[in-house]
Amino acid sequence: MSVTAGRDVTNISAATADSLVSGSDTYDGRTVAYGAGGGLLIRAGGDIGSAQVFVADGVGTLIAGGGLTAVRTGSSNPLPVGTSIALGDSQVSVWARDSVQIDAIYNPTFVSQSQGPSPSLAGQYFTYGTDSAVSLSSTAGDVTLELSNINGTMATLVGAQTVADNSSAFMILPANLSAQAPQGNLNINNSGSAFLFPAANGQLSLLAGKDIEAAGGFTLSDNPAASFPTAADPGIALSVAPETLGGLSQFDGVVHVGDANPATITSE
Repeated sequence: MSVTAGRDVTNISAATADSLVSGSDTYDGRTVAYGAGGGLLIRAGGDIGSAQVFVADGVGTLIAGGGLTAVRTGSSNPLPVGTSIALGDSQVSVWARDSVQIDAIYNPTFVSQSQGPSPSLAGQYFTYGTDSAVSLSSTAGDVTLELSNINGTMATLVGAQTVADNSSAFMILPANLSAQAPQGNLNINNSGSAFLFPAANGQLSLLAGKDIEAAGGFTLSDNPAASFPTAADPGIALSVAPETLGGLSQFDGVVHVGDANPATITSE
């Protein structure tokens, strides 16, 4: 899918989805059928304002000659509301000349149904892959990453009840996260520590030409693959042990042993 505008792109919702059919429902009763999604490109000569995008697999790219701006305000308060990025086993990049504001990054299959008939049918499992990634870059402005499930900005994008029922799910990020503001500030405003999906080569990279101002933080989770539900095995129960978030924890395995690339946090 490709969307191009010479000036601004405002309040756009765009998705490239995939599909998965269980083996019991295919022609031979055994083979799982997977339908891959396509890529997504949104390009604006001006701003991209308060977008909502979903890329199931492949590559998603948002390019703005202006900024990734907040043209909406909170449904319960006047706070500015930026863009939400939903993804699965994909890589989503944002390239903007001016400032970037992101108010949600999440894996939609890990967001349970808020009003399902019973908890057993909530359907909560990961489709992040080990190479899943979000990269945010502003050439001349600030990058603001506001993963707050309490101030109303996230609720404006995905629904108040959905956030209330899935507060931890919206704090689980893909395996790789990069945010760069080489001439500006990097502003982090999280409701506690956000967890990156476990991956042996998963990386966190934060860079600011000025200041990094942070509330909350990031944790590289270390769970073995068999310890959380996935599309291949959605019946695995989430851990409820202390210090876990969405079933993930910091020291539950040895996933990052042998990872030679350190997480980097750089500020001038």
